[in-house]
Amino acid sequence: GAGGAGGGAGGEEPGVRVSETDDFAGGGEEEEGGVDEAAGEPEVIIDEVDGAGERVLYRGHPAWVSFWRGLLVSGVLLVAGLVGWDFSGWLLFGGLVVALLVYGHMVFMRSMREYLVTERRVEVIHGLISKSSEEVRVCDIRAINVRKEGVKGLIGVGSVEFASAGSDGSDVVFEDVMGAHRLKENVRRLQDKAAAG
Repeated sequence: GAGGAGGGAGGEEPGVRVSETDDFAGGGEEEEGGVDEAAGEPEVIIDEVDGAGERVLYRGHPAWVSFWRGLLVSGVLLVAGLVGWDFSGWLLFGGLVVALLVYGHMVFMRSMREYLVTERRVEVIHGLISKSSEEVRVCDIRAINVRKEGVKGLIGVGSVEFASAGSDGSDVVFEDVMGAHRLKENVRRLQDKAAAG
């Protein structure tokens, strides 16, 4: 996962807990490398400390299911290559190469967006080398909207939009994340905790 290498510049590296639940607190049974069966990917709910010394409660990327077209194309090419094996080994090789290229493109596009929730802010980071980001402090969030569409929405994938009082639209958008409504409720709990403290 992305969280293992993060941490302070010196001293002891903070432990990373991978949970099988959508809750920030890491409730429920913990298992290293847990898998979210609905998404088919390692769970992204973690507990670590970022470079700014803030506790990172959530680190994620767009759900794999949001790249269903590429997954479908990869699958078709792979099956076509296996079927073509009877005629020529080159068909299998070509199918595998193109399927891997399509899959590699999906991995690249998915890693271009990273979503973070800490105790103080929500942030979306774009890019791999030359990175840009948008963030809003948890205490400044005035509206959290969840948009779900089509089949993806039926399995819990949606976009979570965070807006502050000083903006006309959304300041930060987590696009195509698993457990969109649960993520919204968890950020609301962070706001309640901050207001109470």
